[in-house]
Amino acid sequence: IKVGWSFGAFDRGAQSVVGYGLAQPLMFFRKHTQVLWVEQIVAKDAQVQQFLIELFFKLGREKHLQGVYYPLAVDSGVVKLGYRVDFKTTDFIFVPTFG
Repeated sequence: IKVGWSFGAFDRGAQSVVGYGLAQPLMFFRKHTQVLWVEQIVAKDAQVQQFLIELFFKLGREKHLQGVYYPLAVDSGVVKLGYRVDFKTTDFIFVPTFG
């Protein structure tokens, strides 16, 4: 597993960045052996935010990680996509990548 990932969303017409996300794998965090910790998602609008949320979920699943920790700021985007949220804290939410 790589040390981390960064993804950007671009508007080809305007030739500008409309969103980005940063994440890294964590080992042995909160009784999980391998999870993806999303440091930050910044997006111009809800559609770009949902794209990045889904991208990190699929990345976690592809790498066979137990779940994804998202910053609480993207909670509404996670809910709109229909992902099951196992728990929330004041800082983050946890979405399992299995079952």
